[in-house]
Amino acid sequence: MELKKLDQDFSVCKVKDYSLVDLGAEYCFIGKTDEEDPGMRHQRYPVERC
Repeated sequence: MELKKLDQDFSVCKVKDYSLVDLGAEYCFIGKTDEEDPGMRHQRYPVERC
């Protein structure tokens, strides 16, 4: 896998209904915070900055 920098602007928003998300879009990133997913509260992952 080759990681490439995307020179575009992106928005971050909270989605109430994932059925309205266009998963077929050129770029689509989905994630949850530990506050949104209680099962993740005790799991920590290292973060690398690019």
